[in-house]
Amino acid sequence: MKFVSFTAMSNRGLDKKVNQFLSENNHIEIIEIKFAASFGNIYAAIIYK
Repeated sequence: MKFVSFTAMSNRGLDKKVNQFLSENNHIEIIEIKFAASFGNIYAAIIYK
């Protein structure tokens, strides 16, 4: 399994980063996606094969 994380200051920015990763790597199998938010930042973590 592999892990990649993304950080952005808005939902729109995070959506762009995650969607770009997924479109460039359409051959991977997503195991889990987790989201978190803290002081002005939004995080996404993707675990995949």
